[in-house]
Amino acid sequence: MYGKRLTILGIDVDVAEMTFTLLLESKTRLEQELVDWCQKGVRKRVKEWKQIAGWINWALNVYPLLRPALNNVYAKIRGKNQDVRVWANKAIKEDLEWVRRKVKESDGVLLLRSVLWEIDEATCMMETNACPGGIAFWYPWTKKGFVASNPPEMPSTLIIFYEALAVLLALQCSPVFPPLKQRASDISSIRYFL
Repeated sequence: MYGKRLTILGIDVDVAEMTFTLLLESKTRLEQELVDWCQKGVRKRVKEWKQIAGWINWALNVYPLLRPALNNVYAKIRGKNQDVRVWANKAIKEDLEWVRRKVKESDGVLLLRSVLWEIDEATCMMETNACPGGIAFWYPWTKKGFVASNPPEMPSTLIIFYEALAVLLALQCSPVFPPLKQRASDISSIRYFL
């Protein structure tokens, strides 16, 4: 195998563009299967549940942010015999419909960590950060900053949640409301809003 584009396990790897995408046929089949699973009255054997979970798990190579959609699926079939028929509940249908929409909308994954722009190209700049004890954000152009303690009853292990909360609060409290460009200390917190 050689070249700038390779197909590996149904995934198109473009080394020139630095992208992973599903082949159109694979993407279409996955979307159709998800449509079938989202119908009313779906009751399938545990073996079939494992197949759809495996298929989505494979698609995580191209759509890594879809991982949360598998939580309810795995919980539903945990400890059940392969031949038992299990109903798909509303939460699972909503999760699978969300996966279907995101697969349809997305072109795949860009392997670069980020696409950079110059600071002078930003409409607005704000900086955010979080730690187990609290969150903070500030707007350099106004020289105003804000700090808040995290609720004491919340686990300190939810750092990505606190990072995302800091980003959301910074956007919500911003004195500028046109499209904003955000720089956060942890890019995974931005992904929650995509």
